Amino acid sequence: MNISPKNAIKPSSPNYEYCLRALRESPFFAGLSNDVQQDIIEFFHYDRTYKRDTTLAHDGADKRFYLIVSGRAKVSSYHPENGR
Repeated sequence: MNISPKNAIKPSSPNYEYCLRALRESPFFAGLSNDVQQDIIEFFHYDRTYKRDTTLAHDGADKRFYLIVSGRAKVSSYHPENGR
């Protein structure tokens, strides 16, 4: 594929093999061919977060897809007017 984001994971990226292995082990992507998996990963960004980090604000919730390679994530939402 010729279209890829500016900061995409490329074969020269330090986390490329790690992320490609995680993609291949994911039930969502495991059935795809290696070529398709390699094309897909070029649309991914590697990001590392720490406990209690806010990774995504509500206004961008529909713009991203996260694949958690290791660890856990808590997803929560609240109403902006009453905080619940």
